[in-house]
Amino acid sequence: RLMGLCPGLHILGARPSMGKTAAMLFMASADMTTPSYIGSLEMPENRLIQRMMACLGNMPLAALKDPAKHMDSYWHSLTVAMTMLKDAPFYIRAKGGLTVEEMRRDVLEIAERHGTVGFIGVDYLQKVPSRKDYGSRHDMAIGEVAEDLKKLGDEVGAPVMALAQLNRAL
Repeated sequence: RLMGLCPGLHILGARPSMGKTAAMLFMASADMTTPSYIGSLEMPENRLIQRMMACLGNMPLAALKDPAKHMDSYWHSLTVAMTMLKDAPFYIRAKGGLTVEEMRRDVLEIAERHGTVGFIGVDYLQKVPSRKDYGSRHDMAIGEVAEDLKKLGDEVGAPVMALAQLNRAL
């Protein structure tokens, strides 16, 4: 169990810019000895790594975005974060249109190499393509993807956290 999360699917839904990705990265970094996998359809790898370093270094993301202005205050924090990440079994696949089957292949390869996978993160659920075309029935497509992600978590015995973006009006 990772921070109380059992294997299977967990969905974290919130409006844009509410910290969903930060929460997922925090979970992924909770155990830096067990492999974590992040499948991102939303954000490029370098931005995810920046966010992870900010999280591990307990520093604002602004310190990494504008280092000339902030780095003197956070140099030690950055060094700590980079040291933690350097040898961590942390895998990111950032790709638009990333399918559950591609994620499954990645995760099974990691599990074979390391003997286990501790956490799987997906950013975000509504962007993962379904296997079938459901036309305007987006709920059916999301249901299929969610079921496939649940099966993946059960198959490797790891929690899967899928982020879901809610409408700002909610």
